[in-house]
Amino acid sequence: MGGKQFPRHHAGGQRPKRGPTMVHMPPRYNPKRKPDKLKSPPSTPPLPWYEGTLLWGSLGAAIAIILTVVAAMSKDLRWLLILAWPFSCLAVWAVLKVIPQRGLRWPLIIASSLLIAGGLYWVNVALRPPHAEPAQISPLVPSVNVDAYIQPGSSNPYPPQTILGGIVWNDNYIDVRLDIGLGATALRNVDFSVSLDTSIAGIGQISQFPGVTSFPNGREMPAVSLEGTDDKGKPITVPVVPTQGLAQIAPRYRVHCNALYSNTVLHLIIASVAVNQATQGMLPERLFAPKRTPHVIKVKGTFEANSQTFPIEFDKTLENPESEQAPSLPAGGVHKPKPNTPVPQTSSENINTPV
Repeated sequence: MGGKQFPRHHAGGQRPKRGPTMVHMPPRYNPKRKPDKLKSPPSTPPLPWYEGTLLWGSLGAAIAIILTVVAAMSKDLRWLLILAWPFSCLAVWAVLKVIPQRGLRWPLIIASSLLIAGGLYWVNVALRPPHAEPAQISPLVPSVNVDAYIQPGSSNPYPPQTILGGIVWNDNYIDVRLDIGLGATALRNVDFSVSLDTSIAGIGQISQFPGVTSFPNGREMPAVSLEGTDDKGKPITVPVVPTQGLAQIAPRYRVHCNALYSNTVLHLIIASVAVNQATQGMLPERLFAPKRTPHVIKVKGTFEANSQTFPIEFDKTLENPESEQAPSLPAGGVHKPKPNTPVPQTSSENINTPV
C-alpha cells in the first residue's frame, strides 16, 4: 500500500497515536499593515570631546608634520624630548585612570610622570654630541693703507697762479701728499682730521671722488680784518672773507668723504706753510715765516664699512727728499754752518687771509 509505512512492533506492544497534522501557511500580504519596527541595540554614551579620535588624530598629524619640518632644518634634535614628556604623561593618565581608588590613582600617575622625565633626561645626556668649540670668526676689518710724503721738487716755487687740487699755490707753500688706499671693501662717511708741525693753508683733492670736502677744524672762524686809511686819510676796515682756492690758514684741517670705492686710492694735496704767531689778535708785520718743510703729520678719524664704525689713526715722520747738502768749498776754505733760527709757531686760532 502506498503511504508511509510504520513498523508493526513497537516498544510496549502499543502503536503510537497520530496527532493532528499542523500545516503552516505563509501569511497573506496586507498592504495596509505596517512593518514591525526593528529593535535597535542599546546605544553607548558619546565620548567627551577631549577623548575623541578626531581631535587627537588631527592634532597628532599636525604635530608630526611640524616636527618633521623642524627636524629636517635643525641639527640637534634632542629638544624634541621636551615635547615628548607631556604626551607620555597623557598616555600614563589614559592607562591609570581606570583605577577606582583616587588615593592610589594620582600618586601612581605623578610617580610614573617623574620616572618618564628622568628617563628622557638620561636619553638627552646619552645622545649629547661631543663638545665642539665654536669656530673663531675674526671680525672683518677693511683694508685701509695710509701714506704721506713730501712731493719732490716742492721746495722750489711753482709757477705763479698754479692751481693744485683747487688751491692757488703760493711761493711759501710746501707740497705734502696724503694717500688713502682701499682694499676690497668700500668705505662710507670717512671723516678725519689732519695736522702738521707747521700750519695748513688748504687741502685739495687731485683724485676724482665726489663728495670730498675739507675745511679748517674748529667750531668758529675767527674774525679777521685789515685796518688802514684811504687816500683821504680816513681809517677804514676791510673784513677778510675766506675765498675758495685762497689761503685759509689753520693748524688742523678736517676732511670728510661721503664714499670711497673699493680698490681705489684717495689722493690729497696739503699746502704746508710756516707762519709767524699773531699777537693780541693782530696779524704780525710779516705773516709768513721762513719757508721750511714739515716733519710730522698726524691723521685721526673714523670710517664706516659693513654697517660698522672703525677708527683710523696715522702718524709719520716726513723725510725731506731734497735734503740739503754741504756746498763745495774752495781750497783751504772752511765751511761754517749757520745756526738754526727758531721759527715761531702759529697760535691755535685759525687765520684766514688772502695771499
